[in-house]
Amino acid sequence: MKLLIIFFIISFITCLKFTKFLNLKNKVFFGRFYEFSNIKDDLGYQIPLFTNFGELTDDGMRYYDMCSKKINGQKIGTIITGDTSVGKYNKYGLGRIDDNIHISEHKYLAELVHKNEADIILKIINYLDDNEEINLHEQEIISKYSDKITSIIKIEDIIQIEDDYVQGAIRAKQAGYDCVLISLNGDFNNNILNLFLSSDINKRKDEYGGININNRVKILSEIIKKIRINLGYEYPLGLVISLPNKYLGIKEDEIITACKIAEKSGIEFIQIDTGDSYSNYGNGENDVKKPIEFIKKLSENIKKIQIVIFNKGILDKNDLKTLAKLGIKF
Repeated sequence: MKLLIIFFIISFITCLKFTKFLNLKNKVFFGRFYEFSNIKDDLGYQIPLFTNFGELTDDGMRYYDMCSKKINGQKIGTIITGDTSVGKYNKYGLGRIDDNIHISEHKYLAELVHKNEADIILKIINYLDDNEEINLHEQEIISKYSDKITSIIKIEDIIQIEDDYVQGAIRAKQAGYDCVLISLNGDFNNNILNLFLSSDINKRKDEYGGININNRVKILSEIIKKIRINLGYEYPLGLVISLPNKYLGIKEDEIITACKIAEKSGIEFIQIDTGDSYSNYGNGENDVKKPIEFIKKLSENIKKIQIVIFNKGILDKNDLKTLAKLGIKF
């Protein structure tokens, strides 16, 4: 009984803290940073934000500085960075926080944004090495990654992957980021957490795979719990998801179950990135036909934490009105 009371107090304090974080005076978010800015140089090329080694360029710093001031005349409240790698493998042109040597530049970036009176959230991701060129044909993606997840990644590798996330989150807090967002975004076909989640790809026979969805989400759950052990319950921690992805064989119910497990493990909010098109949407005969139906279904299953949409993407005004009535934040 005493432990139950302590848990309730911690949960209540955490809820109050994050409610304050979400209810900023200015709710204007900027949350779709990629490896290139939308500004072009004199030759007409988009300006890269990062070097080949994952270091933020001077142009990248200036871009973050500009975006944390105003966008289309509106003062920005919070910036969400692009996907930042916590592992040694880094997709070309993306940020990195996989080593202590990167803390100083991230600290400089956080201070830069804070000087402009905005908050900044670091989105972290880990990749499965992808040196071979492949097209987006579903079966080619599935067969390629299934072999790596099932045969090549050992238990000691999983422990290392989890530690990569934990150390990345620790560095993010040290650098001064206001929050960490774990990426379960399907836009990247080699996102390790997505590959473990997919029942079509993850054919492991141990506790981290197979038919049981709880096994396939185990790596995500352990990452969240380990981050909580190291950072405590006062530091905001979120999860970003995308819509069901037919190319990776990730179904609606799998995403919803993953979110429910993440909620129990210590996630404080879930961001939905709806993307800009229907091209990858849906997988399986039981999946609903419209993204808004999936979001409504998710909201029915996630009761204790906030669901937030920072990128409205393909949702129209009527969709947004409907979701607002359900208490979903924008």
